[in-house]
Parts: sequence; C-alpha cells; structure tokens
Amino acid sequence: MRALLSLGMGMFVLGKLYYRYVPVLQDMGLLGALVLGTVLFFFFLGVGWAYDVKAKMWSPKTQVGIERNPYRYVPNFKDLAASYPFFNATLRVLEGVFEKLGLDRTWIRDLRVYLARFYSLRPNRRDLQLSERLAAEFMATHPFSRERLPKRPVGLGARMKLWFELNILRIGWVQSLTGMTQDVLVLAAFYVVFLFPDQVENNAVPIHYLLLGIVLVAVPVMLFVVALGWYYDRKLKAWSADLTVKVERNPYSYVPQPRLYMTVFPYYSAVLTTLRDVFAALDMDTSCLDRAIEFLKEYCTLSVTRDEDMQRARELRKTFGATFVAPQKRQGGVR
Repeated sequence: MRALLSLGMGMFVLGKLYYRYVPVLQDMGLLGALVLGTVLFFFFLGVGWAYDVKAKMWSPKTQVGIERNPYRYVPNFKDLAASYPFFNATLRVLEGVFEKLGLDRTWIRDLRVYLARFYSLRPNRRDLQLSERLAAEFMATHPFSRERLPKRPVGLGARMKLWFELNILRIGWVQSLTGMTQDVLVLAAFYVVFLFPDQVENNAVPIHYLLLGIVLVAVPVMLFVVALGWYYDRKLKAWSADLTVKVERNPYSYVPQPRLYMTVFPYYSAVLTTLRDVFAALDMDTSCLDRAIEFLKEYCTLSVTRDEDMQRARELRKTFGATFVAPQKRQGGVR
C-alpha cells in the first residue's frame, strides 16, 4: 500500500509540474494535472507489471541476491549449530550399522570427510571459491548416475537480465554506502544560506562559506546519525524485534516451504525408513523412529494456503515433545 501511495503522490506531483507543457492539457488547469498524473501512474504501473510478469525479472533478481550471499556457499551459524550435528550423528550411526552388517561404507566415509571440510569453511574469498570446487569434485566422483547429461546453454536474454539485475544491485550498494554523505551535503548547502544570510548573493554563498557550512552542519549531522545508528544497533538491538516480527509474520515459519518438499523431506523419508527397516531386522526398538515418521508424515501435508494449518503446526510440534533430552544423573551420584 505504501508503495502504491508513494507512486501515486509522485506521479500527481509530476502531473502538476509538467501538464503545462502538454498542448492538450495546458488549458485544463487542475483537471489537466490530474489527467497527466493518472496517465503517468498507470504507465509506470504497467512498466512494473511488464517487468514482473512478462520479463520475469524476479527470477534473475533472486538469482543475483542468492549468488551474492556468502552463506549460500559456506555454512552459517544455524548450519553449524543444528545441521552439522544432525548430519554427523546420522552418518556415524549409518556407518556403524553398515560395518556391523558387513556392507560397503565407502560413500558414507567419503561424505563424512566432505562434510567435515565443508563445515570448516568461512565466508572469505578463498573459502567461497574452495566450496564450489569441493562440491564439483565430490559430485564428479559420487554422481547420482553414471550417465552424463548434456549441459544446456544459457540464452542471451537470460544473461542480459542477470547482468542488468547485478548492476542494479551494485548501484544500490553504492547508494547505501554514499547516500548519507550525499544527504548531509545537500542539507549543508541548503541551510548554509540561513547561517550566513548577509553573504547570500543570487541564493548562494561564496565557496569558503559553503565549506564552513559543511564543517558546521554536514559533519556534525553525519556524526550524530552514525552515533544514533550505533546506539540503535548495539544498545537498543531493535533489529532483534524487527526480525522477530518478520519471522512471526512469515507463514513458512510454521508450515513447510517449497524447498523442503524438494530436498529435506525426500532425505528424511529415505533415511528414516531405511533406519527403521534396519532396526526392525536387528530386532531393535523402533518407537522413536515411528514417532518421527508419523510427525513428518502429517507435517508435510500442511499448506500455506490454509490459515488453520499454521495453528495445527504449532499444536503438532507441542505433541511431539522434547527432541533432545539430557541424560539424568542417578540417585547417589552413580551414572
């Protein structure tokens, strides 16, 4: 809504400023300004529609955002705290079971070595390049299939879209880096006229007074804004509340997102079912695995299009109980 209101106000301001230059509208006064503003509003709305629906620029835009995120290549804190312990524990259990059954453990050992190297990477230039090389080497030696599929060439249109979005992103970075400096310099140039009214000639002041205005206005304002931003970030920690609201208002915080259906659920389905079959063959207790399978079986049916499924997801998680329970000490201090 804010974006639409901003677009509308901007276009009607342009209509007021420029309708005098349009022969058909220049004698219509306010009505001419409103007509031009309305035409401009729908024109730029149409440009946005074509950008999104026809050119599908959201795809390269998302691609650029992902490719410029270092944690798409190396582990983030969540991966180190949650994913790595899970993968490591699962693979160690599988390796032990395979060893007891006399099965080949080569792939599991290789995967453990690969994951150990991957989870040691950090978001620096050397490790970002290394992560791609490690993944390519592992997939080359451990392919899903020995049959090699031909690579499809990327079209010129797709490359041009990606180039456009990449440069738009870079312009945004430059604006973020220099925007505050630009704003305070504009502020100094505007208010220096009021600081030295006796020196004003043709709505401007001599250059040395402008430099003095920068020292007296621009630099203090910039330092104040920087200090305010530091206080906002380090002391108030307002970003925490902001992220909390974003997470709580994200339906995929409660129900499965599309990526889970493509990667996580197939993995869990294969691993948990295989483990259950192995446990059953060894006459071991399968209740824990049965509970996890039943939980995921219902959880993967929840949909983001049904509001009641978000509440059901919370209830389902509560019924599952504690995931990790620390071992309790026995009475008398004996373990």
